[in-house]
Amino acid sequence: KQKQAELNALQSQINPHFLYNTLEVIRMCALASKNREVAQMIYNLASMFRYSTYNNGSLVTLSDEIKHCKMYLDLCSTRYKGMLEYKIQIDDLYKQCLIPKFTLQPILENSINHGLKKDSCENVIKIGLICSESEMEILIKDNGHGISKDELEHLRKSLEKNLQKTSSIGLMNINNRLKLKFGEIYGLEIDSEVNEGTTVKIKIPILRDEVKNV
Repeated sequence: KQKQAELNALQSQINPHFLYNTLEVIRMCALASKNREVAQMIYNLASMFRYSTYNNGSLVTLSDEIKHCKMYLDLCSTRYKGMLEYKIQIDDLYKQCLIPKFTLQPILENSINHGLKKDSCENVIKIGLICSESEMEILIKDNGHGISKDELEHLRKSLEKNLQKTSSIGLMNINNRLKLKFGEIYGLEIDSEVNEGTTVKIKIPILRDEVKNV
């Protein structure tokens, strides 16, 4: 019960954080676009809100999580027109595997908010997957600004100690949820080089049925 309470508390941090950022994207686009474009964005947003309100705090299929992420990335691609491209390479074999909801989108949000080079038209975000018999690693890579060695070391220590860091609430939230849900060997790993980009690795067990009493 204590773990579930902590999971619910961490989950509740994501929803308003995600809402405010998405609405800001739409606001900026509404200032510069025609109704057709705005209509598509509102459709995406409505779909994303529906996603956010069902099975709250539970596991969802990787396919559903990816669909949600594509809508978010489409919104951002409209906001940063001609500046952002994304690629998703997930084998169909694993799309029905289960992961905690809102595991990927906050990491993508970080990549865009902190990594996007606004003076470049070659920003790319890639989502990939590496699997063993019992575990999967979801990789989110960008070719953005990257993180300095000192900041990266500080971020890694914060993740290791499960510290809440105001500037990285999404990362800390996800890391804590994964460890509470699956155990200390799971969670996030981060690699980065300045001006080369950042890779976030999400390590979780392969699950094809809902986990009870974890």
